[in-house]
Amino acid sequence: MSRIEWKPGDRVLHQSRPEWGVGAVTQVQKAVQDGMPCQRLTVRFENAGLRTVSTAFANLKPADNGTPQNSPFAESDGHESVIEQLRTLPDDATDPFRPFAKRIRATIDLYRYTSRGASILAWATAMTGLSDPLSRVSRHELEEEFRRFEVLRDRHLAQLVQAAAKEGIDPAALKRAMPPEAQRALQRLNH
Repeated sequence: MSRIEWKPGDRVLHQSRPEWGVGAVTQVQKAVQDGMPCQRLTVRFENAGLRTVSTAFANLKPADNGTPQNSPFAESDGHESVIEQLRTLPDDATDPFRPFAKRIRATIDLYRYTSRGASILAWATAMTGLSDPLSRVSRHELEEEFRRFEVLRDRHLAQLVQAAAKEGIDPAALKRAMPPEAQRALQRLNH
C-alpha cells in the first residue's frame, strides 16, 4: 500500500491501527509481494510493542505530517479538546471526497471498539492520538463519551446504508457483509 521507501529511524503511524500509536522503524528488509516490490518493516509502536509489517498490506504514513500526535488536541492540556476529539468520527469515515466504499469500510472498522477492557482505551488512543488518554480524562468520562460515540457511529452507518441504496447498492447484501455489531445497530435504528 505504501509507496514510501522507509528507513530505520523513521516514525510511522499505522492508519488501520491508530491505537498502536507512533512507531519507530527499527529494521527494513526488501521484499516482493505478488510480483511487486515492497518492504518488510520491524516497527516498535508506543502501544503495541514490536511488530513486523509489510508495506504491501500495511497502510502506513509518516508520523510527523499531521498525525493525531501532532495535532493541537494531542499537545494541548485542555480537557475540552480531548473530549471534542472523542465526540468526532474519524475523517476516513466521513470525508465526502473519499470513495463511498472506503467510507463504509472505515465506518464498519469502528465497530471493533467496545466499552469493555482495553478496547475503550484503544478507541480513545485512536481518536485522540494520546498514548495515555487516562492522563487527560477519567475512565468514567471515557465510558460516557464512548456511549455518545456509539450513537454517532450507528447513525452515520445508517446514513451510509441509505446512501448506498440511492447509489444502487443492495442494502441487504451490504448488511450481510457487516459484522454482527453493525447489523444489530442497524436493527436498533430500523434500517
